Amino acid sequence: TTLTTSPVTVGQAVQYQLVVGNKGADTPSRIRVVDMLPAGFEWIDATTVQASVTGTTTLLLPSISVSASAPTAGTQNVCWISNGVTVVANAADQQKITCDLEGSFPPDTGGTANTVVLTLNARPKSSVYAGPYVATDAVNQSLVSPGFEDDGTTSVSLEKVPENNTSESPVQVVKSSIAGFVYHDVNNNGVKDIGEAAISGVTVTL
Repeated sequence: TTLTTSPVTVGQAVQYQLVVGNKGADTPSRIRVVDMLPAGFEWIDATTVQASVTGTTTLLLPSISVSASAPTAGTQNVCWISNGVTVVANAADQQKITCDLEGSFPPDTGGTANTVVLTLNARPKSSVYAGPYVATDAVNQSLVSPGFEDDGTTSVSLEKVPENNTSESPVQVVKSSIAGFVYHDVNNNGVKDIGEAAISGVTVTL
């Protein structure tokens, strides 16, 4: 779910909330959440990822750390950029964020919502993002799967219904522009009066 109201401007933080529930019968101890940001967006969670639980779901640690590189296999309760795009330098660049979580993730039964909720923050990167703009969605994609044993390859549980493991969340970005002029404000009234000449060749830094 996109928590930030559309449209957003380039450079504005966008908050995504990933709500993960277990629709199976088992209670795995580890899950993996993968999030693919829209092209031209950069992940801005620097040290931790906000996490919470509902129902009887638990996390082994109270916070999810952010790793600057791929952690050692078996490391849990950590998120990192897993596709190598650590810097968004081109409009087509996409960052894939992987989070390995450890705890107890019981199924949703009897109307009880047993979920883990992750909040990720990203933004369309200034000087890089090149669309889409309003009224076309920039789409964030998420995938959840069983986690892995310490060897990093053996799944901790069997995924019986993979078809319900993906979700998409849109946001719209508005194209911004700045217009105006630099002039000599002779009477210092903040208004360009008749006879006050424009000044050319001035670089304006925002």
